[in-house]
Formats: sequence, C-alpha cells, structure tokens
Amino acid sequence: MYQERNKPILLPKTLQSVADIPDFPFATFEEFAAAVRDERTAVWTQFHFRVFLTLSSWLERILVLVALSSGVWVAVAFAIAAFVTGQGLLVVGVVTALLGAWTASPNFNLINGCLPFVTTFAGFPAALITGKPILVVTGYASIGTWLVTGLGYVFASLQVRGAMLESETMLLWLCEQGAVGKVYKIEAPEPDPAVWPPPPLSPE
Repeated sequence: MYQERNKPILLPKTLQSVADIPDFPFATFEEFAAAVRDERTAVWTQFHFRVFLTLSSWLERILVLVALSSGVWVAVAFAIAAFVTGQGLLVVGVVTALLGAWTASPNFNLINGCLPFVTTFAGFPAALITGKPILVVTGYASIGTWLVTGLGYVFASLQVRGAMLESETMLLWLCEQGAVGKVYKIEAPEPDPAVWPPPPLSPE
C-alpha cells in the first residue's frame, strides 16, 4: 500500500506505544486491531494531504486528486461554456459545482448532502418557471461534484484504515500526523437479567 522508499519518514517521533496515545481505549495494538476487525470500535479518520501522498501509488494519487478537484474542473468547464455560448445562466453551474465539492465528506448522509440535494432538485422548478432547461444541468453539477469529491475522500480514508492495521509503528505515525483521531470502544450491551440466561429447553 505504501512505498518502501517512504518507510523512514513513517517512524513516529513522540509516541512510543499505544499507551502514549491520549484517551486510547485499548491496552495493546493487537487488542485494537482485533477490535477493528470485529467491528467493536469506531475510528475517526481525517484527510491529510501528506499522509495520502505517502500511502498512495502514483495512479492512486492521480485518480484521487482528480476526484477531489472535480468541483474546480466542472466549475471551469461551466465558465468556459458560458463564455463560448454566451449563455449567462451557465455561470450558475460554477457556483453549484463548487458548492457540491465544498460540502463533500467521506460520510455520505443528508446532513452534509443537504445543500447539494436542495440545489439539484431546485433546478427542476427553476427550469419550468424560467423556461431554461439548462438550469437542470447546473443543478446536477452540485450533486455530481459532491458525490465524486466524497468518493475521493472515501478512498483516502480507506487507505488510512488499512494502513493503521499494518503495525503499531504505522498506527503511531498516523496518530501523530492527525490522520487517525479519536478512537471509541463499542461496548457490548449488558444482557437483560429478565430474559438472560434463556430458559432451558423443555424435553420433547
């Protein structure tokens, strides 16, 4: 996942073990890794450009950077189209494209996607009222860049989540860089004494 030539810079400078990580809920790296694989912990990751460059190959860098800059590419395309065709309404696509990219995150939900969804669906009534179908296209620019940019963040996050299980040294380095943030232990619910243990099976 990461290049051999990058190994020297992956050594942590201040953290010596998981015990040095503030508020880390696990005593050992092995316990943490097992909890992640068993889905008994929640890990908050954050995109950091330097970490992404370290963990990715050249092809991955190109694909993710294109995705993360999709808002800019689409905005430039709308600006050029507006200039060439003389349709001033195409400038709306510049705003909606940048809006979608700005609100993107690795978590696809209605909270961070509220503005892109509203902008996209608003294009339909706006097109009917004004008689300008191009407003539908400018609306879709918002949800499109939101999805593509978000997928770029998702891929970068998956790289961090895979790398943090490689070794304790890698986890410590990622924590120092801020790529791995808060770690939460998911506690198993306590059994209800009213129904646990289950009653014995009655003989047939």
